[in-house]
Amino acid sequence: MSFEPLVSVIVPTYNEEADIRSTIDALLALDYEKKEIIVVDSASTDKTVEILKEYEKGNQIILYLESSRCGVSSARNLGIREANGEIVIILNADVILPSDFIRRILTHYEKGADFVLVESRVENINHVFPQWIQAQHLFFYRDRDDILWTEGFSCRKEAAIDVGLFPEALAANTAGEDAVFGERLNKKYKKVIDRTIVVTHVAPEKFIAFWRQRVGRGRGTSYKMFYINKIPLRALFSYLVGDLSLFFLQTILVFPVLLKAIALARLTDSKIKNAFYFFFVTILDSLAQLIGEWQAYRELVRSEKEQKQRVKM
Repeated sequence: MSFEPLVSVIVPTYNEEADIRSTIDALLALDYEKKEIIVVDSASTDKTVEILKEYEKGNQIILYLESSRCGVSSARNLGIREANGEIVIILNADVILPSDFIRRILTHYEKGADFVLVESRVENINHVFPQWIQAQHLFFYRDRDDILWTEGFSCRKEAAIDVGLFPEALAANTAGEDAVFGERLNKKYKKVIDRTIVVTHVAPEKFIAFWRQRVGRGRGTSYKMFYINKIPLRALFSYLVGDLSLFFLQTILVFPVLLKAIALARLTDSKIKNAFYFFFVTILDSLAQLIGEWQAYRELVRSEKEQKQRVKM
């Protein structure tokens, strides 16, 4: 390979003690010498930092510690700004890269790509929540060429800086910042999707972890609509009322949820046998996202009131 730039791998963390060691070990095993691993921790309260400092002492990673939980966008942006590499890989803390990952994506950058998307697969597929998440991925994203973000995402550092990095207006415990970043890149830069490159990741197995993840997605919806799409609070309220009404209607009718559950179940090894479980998980997902949307809306209303009070003073 004639094109061998320095590649920076950026991993934001927050309470990742269960997964972070496997992720870092996989990064250290990549068969590409010119790389640096940057980890930005957002005030973890578990043993994540303790684990990371083991690697930092051996000069295997560069560790940055944020003093407060600023959110994944802030952590990613810090990592990108501090990166020395021409290419940056933005990685979640539960993703495992194959050993030839960097060499394979570099073939696309050598040909002029500005950001590269790859395929992902849930690793812990023996549990119902991960099965549902993998089925969702296959149902909504398989064979689509309009996707703008995937696990194992990478781009040129100069492109990331040019589009303003990740949106930090979205609060902690939200989702959607990656889609906004992808949209910004897609307006100006060349995208390549290589589905032959497959990365694996760990999905939530337990109820509470799954619930928090889906609530975060709902929160991200409201924050994105307000801060990124510039939708006023009154219009956002109307949207959320409509979303709530649709949820109750579909749940009462049962049939729409059942059809989706069956469609998702057919994409798993157990096929129709999973439809019973997926029916309840689908309702749970919608409910969690609704709650997240309304949580964020209340926070936005409170923030607007506080801002008006400060102006009056």
